Amino acid sequence: MENYLKKILLKEMIRTLTILKLDVKMLKLKLINLFKIKTLTRLTLERKLFKILAKTELGSVLDIGSGFAPYEKNIQVQNYTTLDIKKEVRPDILCDVHNIKSRKKFNTVLATELLEHCYDPQKAVDEMYRVLNTRGTCILSTRFIFGLHGTDYYRFTDQALRHLFKKFKKVTVYPLGNKYSAIWDLTTLSIPLFKPLMIVNSSLIKLIKDSTFNSNGYLVVAIK
Repeated sequence: MENYLKKILLKEMIRTLTILKLDVKMLKLKLINLFKIKTLTRLTLERKLFKILAKTELGSVLDIGSGFAPYEKNIQVQNYTTLDIKKEVRPDILCDVHNIKSRKKFNTVLATELLEHCYDPQKAVDEMYRVLNTRGTCILSTRFIFGLHGTDYYRFTDQALRHLFKKFKKVTVYPLGNKYSAIWDLTTLSIPLFKPLMIVNSSLIKLIKDSTFNSNGYLVVAIK
């Protein structure tokens, strides 16, 4: 009996330490995100994204690759579900986008800055299609002219994105940024001496116009 109680106690201690470790890691990540200066790439995305979100009837939302769900506050819906592969961000659904563990269907799928990190982008897009209701909307962004970051597999052109979303009834691809914002981000992110210049990004974004050629990335709005 004594040995059994010791085993139970040991398991509880391990579980508690694991939770504490995750909480510390989560707090650290949240603090980093809080004080992180946004790139022009991110700012051009959000400028367009917020306009799209404001005019789209969202309904139930699945945020794929959600992280700490920074856009949830911009989406006033009752049913907002997060999905991520990282357990430290404590998503509602913990899984890989290539195999979404949900039988439930959603009115909107949101996947920002995710596709370049997918080893099989067609499979990922097909999974997004599967979990969408008929006439549901997928809102996805990805980077084009931008430095390597994280586990980084691909860059996509307008034509490539349209091909990946070929199952959808209607696909609109919006360019984000231009060659100047691309050069600025590549310079400030890759050369330590110039990184402090990112502090002016929030003002500089007002001068950046989206261009079809040499964009930082793309925003896709696809209707099933």
